[in-house]
Amino acid sequence: MSEQLITLPLIPLRGISIFPNMIIHFDVGREKSKAAIEAAIENQTDIFLATQKDYELEEPSIGDIYNIGTICKIKQIIKLPNDIIRVLVEGTDRGEIKGLDTEKQNLQVCVERIEEPSNDEYD
Repeated sequence: MSEQLITLPLIPLRGISIFPNMIIHFDVGREKSKAAIEAAIENQTDIFLATQKDYELEEPSIGDIYNIGTICKIKQIIKLPNDIIRVLVEGTDRGEIKGLDTEKQNLQVCVERIEEPSNDEYD
């Protein structure tokens, strides 16, 4: 495992998990999540998606989110009525939250990539 950390905007997901190589869309309505999407687009960075432990929690803290998630590339966003954003993402790598960056308006986390074992390691 590499020790290099990257700082990415975090979006806590409700009731879904995303894995590397998946392409999926989901809707974003929370202000912090919309700010995370906008920050990723503005800075041309990936985002980090991790599932929150309690589906019904409206404002999860870092302790309410699983520390393993997926680094994703934003492929498309569509602004819908009622101030909702539909986001199409592609998972690229697994990652683990190693720290929190509280300097930004949105939730940003320091993430370490988790290297996937090669197919040879399964033989």
